[in-house]
Amino acid sequence: MKATFFSVLALAASAFAAPATNQPMARDVVDTVEVRDVTNDAFFEKRTISSGPDVINCFEPAVSDCQTHYTKISNICDKVKAGTITKTEGASQCVTEFTSIKVILTSVVTQLTGVGALNPSSADCTSILNLVVQLCSNLLVSIKLVINVCGLTSALSVILNAVIVLLCQIISLIIVIVVAIKASLISALGSLCVGLNVGVIATVCGPLLSLYASLLI
Repeated sequence: MKATFFSVLALAASAFAAPATNQPMARDVVDTVEVRDVTNDAFFEKRTISSGPDVINCFEPAVSDCQTHYTKISNICDKVKAGTITKTEGASQCVTEFTSIKVILTSVVTQLTGVGALNPSSADCTSILNLVVQLCSNLLVSIKLVINVCGLTSALSVILNAVIVLLCQIISLIIVIVVAIKASLISALGSLCVGLNVGVIATVCGPLLSLYASLLI
């Protein structure tokens, strides 16, 4: 873990400068149970998580699937900048993409809920830490982009608050499941939270800032 600590901080520090690359999608499922997200009428499978690789297989497809929507959000913002669509239209289209991201994050929360503490290998801990930091940084990059380009409509505020709350739940769950990454994850969050406590974005990212503050105690 020490050998990769600085690389994780570098990833967090550069989060607002470079998009994430797609991760291989691990879809192997063992002992699954169908779950329904009634708010989105979405179905997904609850996997049995009992090892480090299981945790990795939970996060890898989520990071990859979210990246698809981040790319669409970036394209929407490019259209707003070019004047092809209005800020209001752009915000509305981004709401649709963030709603899909909400479904993905809800699935991750469902997978992790009820999982006891695990003791993954050092290599697995590194992979898990990198995936969680990537999930956090990519989401925050997209949120900042949309707010800066489109502004914050009421509908956009609602969905952004929802995804931030889900992100906080994921962080809270993973530091209990994989205790070994807690210190490094807190340090990475410190870098990611820089600049989130001012202006309009603070109203959206408040839950994340509060979680980070509580983890420092």
